[in-house]
Amino acid sequence: MSQPIKIAIIGLIGALVGAIITGVIGWKQYNLQREQFELQRAQVAKAENERNLVKAEVERYRRAYEDAPGRFTRKLGELIGRAAKEGQRKEGPHNLEVNSRAIVSARDGLRSTLDALGTRLNSDIDQLAKELSKSQPDQTGLRELIEVLNRKWPLKKEEIEQAVKNVTTQLGLVIETGG
Repeated sequence: MSQPIKIAIIGLIGALVGAIITGVIGWKQYNLQREQFELQRAQVAKAENERNLVKAEVERYRRAYEDAPGRFTRKLGELIGRAAKEGQRKEGPHNLEVNSRAIVSARDGLRSTLDALGTRLNSDIDQLAKELSKSQPDQTGLRELIEVLNRKWPLKKEEIEQAVKNVTTQLGLVIETGG
């Protein structure tokens, strides 16, 4: 084999080896960049998931905040409504006294934790408490007081809910969501 052919074959082999080495290095770089990209994509997905979890927690808290005053007013409203219905049917002094005591007790529970709201709940319920403190509560008086409470309740309910929201806001229990 002649010298120029040997040089050409060596050059061809060198070029082929160089191309293989370049291909291997390029493939390794491609794989490294792909792995880095996949890692970044996983980090972005994790961050997005964490952000969604925080948003869900904030939404859960917001719903609980919005529902808090309603839970109390619904329960108290149910007690007042039940007492009014049973009072209209004149279902005996025991039920009337039990219902009246339940209303006073529910109010007292709220008053002990949120004194500022007590003034919105007091007048008529205080009259119920006063009547119940007698050894023989006046059944007609209890019926009348409960009926007055029942008729005033829709407005009182809104006042109480707004007052509870104001108190929770003043205590810093409200999370501001930026959107």
